[in-house]
Amino acid sequence: MEVAPDILADTTAPEREEWVAAMAALPAIPVPATLSCVSLSLPDAPQRIAARRSEGRIVLALATAAQIREREDALEQGVDEFLQSGPVEPADLRARLRFLENGAARPDGVEFRPPATVRIDGRDVVLRERGAGVFALLWAARGGFVTHETLLAQTWGEHAAGRREYLRVAIGHMRHALEPEPDLPRYILSEPGVGYRLGDGTPRHTIA
Repeated sequence: MEVAPDILADTTAPEREEWVAAMAALPAIPVPATLSCVSLSLPDAPQRIAARRSEGRIVLALATAAQIREREDALEQGVDEFLQSGPVEPADLRARLRFLENGAARPDGVEFRPPATVRIDGRDVVLRERGAGVFALLWAARGGFVTHETLLAQTWGEHAAGRREYLRVAIGHMRHALEPEPDLPRYILSEPGVGYRLGDGTPRHTIA
């Protein structure tokens, strides 16, 4: 599938190649006309992000899972979404483009019944109180990321600021309740340095 050159003008050659390879593995999929991808490994990535945002473009940040500081900085700079590279997984690229184009990329075959029931793979799972609060926020985000601090503040309260271990415990319980392979999650995914999101249910081969 052809990709407009300006979409990848702010990316490194390796990440550009990863994007093109991932797109080639997908069926035809809409790409937002105002999308700009920015590699966070570029030394002038903050300036590029600022320039694209000033142009009114949608900014998708590309970064490896290890680039935590760069991800945190990009979040503060107001990027719209993140895509993990090293390599770019076709399923992740499809989900991000679907979300940016339609505003939703929830997993098919999953239904949330507030306050705490998740219908998944033909079974009803009742989540613990905190897990249900976290899942409700992820569900409301429709496949977009929710930051650690938002999840903590809205589920535990302002006193829990910075206590990411609370989240790790709740996410662990949810994954064991919902995931076919809790160590290779496909529904409850981390966005390193940023927060968590709902995945589309595609099996992963790396821990997320």
